[in-house]
Amino acid sequence: IEMALLFRYLFLFVSWFRSLACFVPLIHSPILQPHLSTSSPLQTSSSATCEWHFVSKDEEASISDDVEVVLRGCDAIITTLDTDITGNIHSGRWIRSFHTSSTKQLEMLQQQQDNDVPIKLQSPPTEAILAMEATHRWSSNFVRTLHLCPWAGNSLDTPGAIRFWILLVDVDDMDSKAMEGFESVVREAGRHLQQITTNIDGSDLDAIEASAAISFVILVPTSSFSSASDNNLPFGIFHEFFVDLEDRLLDECDDYFDSIGDEIDQKTNDNNEPVGCQVTIAAFHPQWQFGSDDNESETQSIDYEKRTPFPTISIVMTSAIDALMDQSANRQQESNEEDDDEASSAPVTDRIAVLNEKTLCAMGVEKLKNIFDKEVLLRCPLDE
Repeated sequence: IEMALLFRYLFLFVSWFRSLACFVPLIHSPILQPHLSTSSPLQTSSSATCEWHFVSKDEEASISDDVEVVLRGCDAIITTLDTDITGNIHSGRWIRSFHTSSTKQLEMLQQQQDNDVPIKLQSPPTEAILAMEATHRWSSNFVRTLHLCPWAGNSLDTPGAIRFWILLVDVDDMDSKAMEGFESVVREAGRHLQQITTNIDGSDLDAIEASAAISFVILVPTSSFSSASDNNLPFGIFHEFFVDLEDRLLDECDDYFDSIGDEIDQKTNDNNEPVGCQVTIAAFHPQWQFGSDDNESETQSIDYEKRTPFPTISIVMTSAIDALMDQSANRQQESNEEDDDEASSAPVTDRIAVLNEKTLCAMGVEKLKNIFDKEVLLRCPLDE
């Protein structure tokens, strides 16, 4: 009997220890404890010092002329949806500075303090930090590891190339106002991506290579993070929103080029050019399902090509995609491949999709789910 009790207690201890191990990566995360660490796993530069600042809406308005310079050295912007009768979507937001040698940024922060309008050092809500970490793990441990995107490695290895835009929304407020706020953040993130891939006079920060630069706009429910994606915006609503937004961005671009006509060559750097002319967006969702707009259909392996911890829209420079297409076309021409070779003549994006489908289907749904749960969501299944 004593031996039986001893083994039972030993089993319970091992089970408890394994469950505790699931949370260790979160407990020791330097992003969750920015005051204890000078570098973040989201940045590869050892010299980077990451600091969070809370900027009120009034304070941001006071530096509107220099906000582009200030945000250029920030790799994360967190906004809380807070609509009111005036239609404002936020009362303030958190920005994370990763490049403290940006002279103009530091001068601007100091100027605010000298004018008794301080930009406060303040940590953002935990939900936003966890969402950023989960999305970064998805990029590194899932997309990069499985070779699902040719840009992933370059983006992850280039300091400052990945920018996070988080919109925190109470789960009870997932309505049209939330979608308006989400679209507003997507458009701002798109303009910001254009700016950081362009050299600016007077800035200490060099432009990010367009082939590496990417922004993630993430919609995060604030009521119950522990349930992972259970409280996320339903896939059908999110997908419908994305398709409508993508269509409008393309239509705005077409209308712009129609309006300038023969002046197109002189308008290459026009500040009035719609954001859709320069960036390309893609949608991802925790319950993404190809060929279905509900969450009840059976999951397929290929669905994991578009599954993320939270509803997310990625933004890349269209020029980066065009460059990849050109490089592929040049390689094809140099190798004198046959025109009837379907694999070589297909657009590079189509070939990426075909390769991803082969990779994911070969692994199977169960294996993909296990990798996603363990490497992205940090779930640690216990023995029953």
